[in-house]
Amino acid sequence: VALAKEYEQDGRVLILAPESLYGLNTLSKSFEGLERMYRAGYAAVEAIPAFLES
Repeated sequence: VALAKEYEQDGRVLILAPESLYGLNTLSKSFEGLERMYRAGYAAVEAIPAFLES
């Protein structure tokens, strides 16, 4: 993980990972939390084209 973060700082990789767990955990999942995480992930992919062009 440390190496991946280093590569991200260098601009060599793009890490798409949730910034929050939105109240989800192994034993507790709610539709609202899953929906919020899905929407955050969907919005995060907008960074991919700019990363690929750089």
